[in-house]
Amino acid sequence: LVRRLIAPMQRAVDYAAERGVRLALENHGDLRVEDILGIFERVGRPDVLGVCLDNVNLIRVGDDMAAGTRALAPYTLLVQLKDHLAGDPTVWGGPVCTALGEGVADLDGLIAILSEAGFGGPVCVELASLGPDDVDELAMVERSVAWLRAHLPGD
Repeated sequence: LVRRLIAPMQRAVDYAAERGVRLALENHGDLRVEDILGIFERVGRPDVLGVCLDNVNLIRVGDDMAAGTRALAPYTLLVQLKDHLAGDPTVWGGPVCTALGEGVADLDGLIAILSEAGFGGPVCVELASLGPDDVDELAMVERSVAWLRAHLPGD
C-alpha cells in the first residue's frame, strides 16, 4: 500500500507546493504510524506534507494512542480529537464515540504530547461510530466544544 501511494502523493505534494498549499494526510483506518512515517520519508517534503491526526484511528489499526501521537506530533497540522467508550477498538467502524471527556481516551495526555511538540494548529471535534442507541449528536458536539475550551492551552 505504501509503495503504491508514493508516486500519487509526490504528484499531489508537488502540485500543492506550486500553489503554496500544505496537505494533511489523515491517519485513517488503513494506515499505521509506521506507514505514514514511511510515506513522509519517501516523499521528503515536510514543508508541504503533514498529518491530520485522528487519535481513535491510531488504536483502530493497532497502534498505541500515546505512542502514535508522540510519533506523529512533529508532523501534525490539525487534530480530529475523539473520545470513545471502552471496548475493542478494532471492530468494524471503530469503537463507539462519545463526547470529549466522557470516554476512556487520555485526551489531556494527548494534548500535552502535542503541546510539548510545539503543535499550535486547529483541534476539531469529531464523532464517528455512535453505537446502536439513539444519541443527541448536537448535544455531544456542544459538550465536546465546552471540554475543548476548558482543556486546550492558550486563549
